[in-house]
Amino acid sequence: MIMRRLAVILAIACIYSEANAIGKNYRPIEIPLGPFDLRPILEVSESYNDNIFFNNNLRKSSMLTQVRSGFQLALKRKLNSYAFNYAFQSQQYHSSPQDNYVDQYIGGQAHVEFTRRNRLDIEASFVDGHYRRGTTFSQGVVGIQSIKEPNAFHNISAHARYRYGGVKAKGNLELAVDFDDLEFTNNPQQTRGWDRTDITITPGFFYRVFPKTHALIQLEQTFVDYKNNNVPGVANSDYTKQRYLLGVSWDYSAKTQGKARFGYLRQVLDASDTQPASGFSWDVALLWKPKPYSQLGFSFNRDVRPTFGFGSGRLIESYRSTWIHDWNSRISTGLTGAYLNVDNRGSGRHDDIIGVGFNANYNLGKWLGVGINYSYLDQDSTSNNLDFYQNVIMFYIAANSAISKSMPTPWQDWY
Repeated sequence: MIMRRLAVILAIACIYSEANAIGKNYRPIEIPLGPFDLRPILEVSESYNDNIFFNNNLRKSSMLTQVRSGFQLALKRKLNSYAFNYAFQSQQYHSSPQDNYVDQYIGGQAHVEFTRRNRLDIEASFVDGHYRRGTTFSQGVVGIQSIKEPNAFHNISAHARYRYGGVKAKGNLELAVDFDDLEFTNNPQQTRGWDRTDITITPGFFYRVFPKTHALIQLEQTFVDYKNNNVPGVANSDYTKQRYLLGVSWDYSAKTQGKARFGYLRQVLDASDTQPASGFSWDVALLWKPKPYSQLGFSFNRDVRPTFGFGSGRLIESYRSTWIHDWNSRISTGLTGAYLNVDNRGSGRHDDIIGVGFNANYNLGKWLGVGINYSYLDQDSTSNNLDFYQNVIMFYIAANSAISKSMPTPWQDWY
């Protein structure tokens, strides 16, 4: 899904995210409102970006002022929990006012346990967002110059996961359903061909082979429907995708946990002149905490994503690692490295992307912190005029950052 979990995204989502480390004494502030807990958030930052258009042939630098604010309203009842979130993110480009924006997010989550054997997780959101100029469908010098403001969109997404079987039972059945609807709201001549609806259905079976280890088998079926295929000049990009996955998940202790799935991928496009694509697919996520104050994370993925206007889809292999360390109760750091290999199938375009990031955070109190973040991004593309490198340095102050980082606010990024 484009918007879902780019924070979980994540998402996917996100080579040079802030990756703020949170000290062990860093606790969110909560305001009781009857049975609810209100958790306000506020982040203010000032940054310098030496390539705001992600293009070396049209380089432009700018100072940026960013404000993110909102709240989470949470309720917990025995084993059930509910949350409602609202947030907005505003960014002002000092050297390019036409790229200023205000994105808004509304969402909610619920975890319901009907019985010991019946559990349901639901998440839904609405995003009024944008893609930065120089990204997605406005890449290249011509794309940047052809629009005077970033492409804006509305995105509605929902995710539901039902699990049948006790927590300690030998076997569990699971059914996950994902819905994602993307509709652009401006620049219709450029974006009319990219409005779409994605639906993914994933049944699965989990078998407990050890007390905290499960073997799994899942079939992921995705349907991608572009809304304006009947418009003259718009190609038919509809497709279906299947992933047949085997894997394992484990949570041995507070030190080690992870999930790994491997399988076969097949993408079939509706266009009669396009050959099906197939190959191996995988997603792996590992977390290791050698010490209570230090953790290492690794993720590896290979999957097909919708096209950005080049070819029939993007076959993406991504590799990412993070190290988060609390040096003491106030000082923490985060280090991130990532590599993406992107094959825009059928177009001849191939991208190699490297990203690194560093973050240092100082806790002024139990819910207030200041910090600095640096990120570097480099893309080497076989397509003309799409190579770029970018440096961003940011100074920020964050109130209730522990809540802000856990909220699934899927702000769009460069890829």
